Amino acid sequence: MHCRLSMSRALIVGLILSLALSGPVTASVAATNPVDRAAGQEPESALVSSPVIVVENGGPFAAATPCQGLSLGHAEPLGPPRVTFPLSNVPRQGPLGRADRLTADSNGTWHIHTNADYVNDLAVEGDGVWAATGGGVVHWSPGDGSYVKYTTADGLADSDVLAITIDDAGDRWFGTEGGVSRFDGTTWTTYRTPDGLASNRVNAIAFDQAGQTWFGTSGGVSVFDGTAWTTYRTPDGLADNWVAAIAFDDAGHAWFGTEGGVSRFDGTTWTTYTTTHGLAHNTVRAIAIDHAGHAWLGTSSGVSRFDGTTWTTYTSAHGLASSFVYAIAIDAAGHQWFGTWRGGVSRFDGTTWTTYTTDDGLAH
Repeated sequence: MHCRLSMSRALIVGLILSLALSGPVTASVAATNPVDRAAGQEPESALVSSPVIVVENGGPFAAATPCQGLSLGHAEPLGPPRVTFPLSNVPRQGPLGRADRLTADSNGTWHIHTNADYVNDLAVEGDGVWAATGGGVVHWSPGDGSYVKYTTADGLADSDVLAITIDDAGDRWFGTEGGVSRFDGTTWTTYRTPDGLASNRVNAIAFDQAGQTWFGTSGGVSVFDGTAWTTYRTPDGLADNWVAAIAFDDAGHAWFGTEGGVSRFDGTTWTTYTTTHGLAHNTVRAIAIDHAGHAWLGTSSGVSRFDGTTWTTYTSAHGLASSFVYAIAIDAAGHQWFGTWRGGVSRFDGTTWTTYTTDDGLAH
C-alpha cells in the first residue's frame, strides 16, 4: 500500500528530525522567521519551508531539510542538475523555480540548473523517498544513494514543489507554485485553474475514503473525483482561503488548516473553530488525527487537541519545544511528534514531554 497523509502506514508531515534507518541520519536546517500574511507579508517561510519527516509503522526513520537537501546517511546535497536541453525547450508556462538558472557551454548548449536542496515535503514509496524541493522533484534511493531529478523540462508543472502524495494506484501527485502534476511513472498530467483548480499554488494534497483528491491552495480547497472539479471557499463555509493542511478523520470528515482557524467538512455541513472556541491560534499549519480520533492542530501559539467536546492547548510552558508548531505526526505507539520553529522536536506520550535539540544530534 502506498503512503499518503490520511493513511496509518506513513504520515508525511512538515517536521525535522535526525533519527535512523539502521544508523544515523544526517539532516540540517537553516530556520526562517515566521511571518504574518495579515500584516502584509507572504507566509512562505511559515507554510513552505518547514522541514520534513516520514513516520513509518515502526517509528520515525527519515529526515530532510529545507535548505541543505535530503541527507539519508550522508551530508551531501541532492546533486547537480539532471537536465540538459536547448534554450528553446525552456518551459514557458511560468517562471523557473527557486534558485534556478541557465548557463551556456562553449558548444552553444544551454543547461537548466535547479537547486534541490530546499526540501518542502517527503513521500515514501517502497524503498525510495520522493522529495518535493524548490528545484523540482527528486526520487532518492537510500540504499545506493542514487537519485533522479524531475523538473519542468520533464513535465512538472513548476519547479517549486510544495507537496507530494501518492495514491493507491501508485500515481504521484505534486503540488507546486504553478499547478498540480500527476506522474504515473511514464506520463505527466498537469492541472491548473483553467481545469478547475482553485489556485495554482498548491500547499497540501490528501485523499478521502472515496478516492477523491483534495487540494489545499492559496485560493480555497478543490476536490477532484477524476472527472469533475469542485471548489470551496469562504462563502461556502471555509474559514479562510489560504489552506495549509488537510487531514481526514475515521468518520471521513475533512479538516482544513487555514489562516482563519480550522474548518471541518462532513460533506454537507461546514464547522469552523477559532480561538473563540478554544483553538490556540487561528493560523493552523498542521493537522493530525490520533488513534482515538482526536484532532491535533499545530498553530503559532502552541498545539491544540480537540476531542470533539473539549479543547486542550499545550505550549512551551507545558514542555513543548516551542509554541510555533509547523508539523505533527502520530507514530505507531500513538505518541505525538511536533516540529517547531527554532525549538527542536518534541514527543508527547500523553504524560511526558521529551524534546530533542541539536545537543541530541538534531540538525540546525
